[in-house]
Amino acid sequence: ADRGSPPRRSGPLPSPLLPLVMAARTGIGLTLAPHAASGALRVTALDADGPAAKGGLILVGDVLHEVDDTSIIGLNGDQVRTLILGPPGSAVTLGLRRQNGRLFYVRIQRAGKPASSQPQVRAQSQQQPSSPQQSQQQQQQQ
Repeated sequence: ADRGSPPRRSGPLPSPLLPLVMAARTGIGLTLAPHAASGALRVTALDADGPAAKGGLILVGDVLHEVDDTSIIGLNGDQVRTLILGPPGSAVTLGLRRQNGRLFYVRIQRAGKPASSQPQVRAQSQQQPSSPQQSQQQQQQQ
């Protein structure tokens, strides 16, 4: 045995990225649903106290096409949610279309509270989530 080497550890090494992954993330107060005609997501509701509603530039019925220069066409709700959520107070840029078909961009500052403390919209089910992870998976609000 080599006495100059540090002892070997079993199991995964701690990741320096772990604190970044666990950091609080916030949204902008949008509820989205699939928009079959475009493959994008349509705004179905705005949280009255959220940054999107307070900014007054996004309307129910607008169709989301981009998040920070990334096309969301064909992505599922969880993938888009990941793009929208970010550090409290940071900004996100959305590319949306209205009924006139023109693409426009809106830059919105994310809420100051973590997403877990913001209002949640859950699937209409009688079953209660058994863990915080399941609760977050059922959350539909961005």
